Amino acid sequence: GLDEFGTSFLTQLPEDVQNTIMAEFDPRGTKDGNVFGRLLGFARAVWIQRLGLDGASKQDAQVMLRSQPEEVQAKVMSQFDASGTKDGNILARLQGFVRAVSNRISSSGGAVAGVGTFAGAGGL
Repeated sequence: GLDEFGTSFLTQLPEDVQNTIMAEFDPRGTKDGNVFGRLLGFARAVWIQRLGLDGASKQDAQVMLRSQPEEVQAKVMSQFDASGTKDGNILARLQGFVRAVSNRISSSGGAVAGVGTFAGAGGL
């Protein structure tokens, strides 16, 4: 089962991402016991796919998001709204949003309202 952070993360994702995860995610392939890490990677792939980016932009988004702490990734995937992009440059809007979330988390000592830390929580 999921711990409180994992459940909160999952329920804060967009509904279509949640539905895909519920239908397709299989935690049994986790070799190191880090089920949340596997869930996060799967959710990230599904979430980035739904942004509709082209190949190079999709790759840039994956690398950028994966390079962030898990708290930042969770917050970005639950709150980023690509529909607010006036010029259609979703990647640039995403990059700015990731920077803003990362700065908020680092200036608050790692705590972000609505997203708790799971470091040391022992996975899911």
